[in-house]
Amino acid sequence: MSETRPMDVPRSPKAMRHGTAFLVESLVMLLVLICCLAVVVGLVSTAWHASEDASRRESAVELASDCAERFSADPTGVSGTTSSDGLELTCSVTPTDTGSGVLYEADIVVSADSREIYSLTTSRYVGGAS
Repeated sequence: MSETRPMDVPRSPKAMRHGTAFLVESLVMLLVLICCLAVVVGLVSTAWHASEDASRRESAVELASDCAERFSADPTGVSGTTSSDGLELTCSVTPTDTGSGVLYEADIVVSADSREIYSLTTSRYVGGAS
């Protein structure tokens, strides 16, 4: 039969050191786990912000591209400012008479919250009537 230790007998110092070491190791592992989780949350947050920024830029490029295509079809009909999905598109057209026709240059700027997101410069030459 094995002997059991009564409840009121104090533990030996060696047994107490093992218990303390276990607690310290557990706290260190918990601290490492918390630090790793903080890093992962930071990385996910950064990736989410980058994704939102890329999506906003993609919309700005698409809006500017559409305006450039309209400018290519009719260079005199696209000047002005329009808004779409929180983005503001400004298109300014400058005609230059070359003697044999007109060179139209368009500066297309897409901005949000007064901050430029994307800009595009394009031109189209319209020859005179022969």
